[in-house]
Amino acid sequence: MREGLRPATAMVRLPLLLPGEYAVAEVEPARSLYAQLGRIEAEPGLPDASMLIGCAWTNPPSPA
Repeated sequence: MREGLRPATAMVRLPLLLPGEYAVAEVEPARSLYAQLGRIEAEPGLPDASMLIGCAWTNPPSPA
């Protein structure tokens, strides 16, 4: 607020699907993806970076 910044939210959809057992932070490829967040946050003008992984196994299609 002191600096007069007006942050905005942005979302980037990665072109990949991770099954639940590979979306854990201790397992590849999620481990490497989470490890990139610090480098991304170091970019000028980016105050925060995070990753959201949905759970495909709990989101069944709607009944017809």
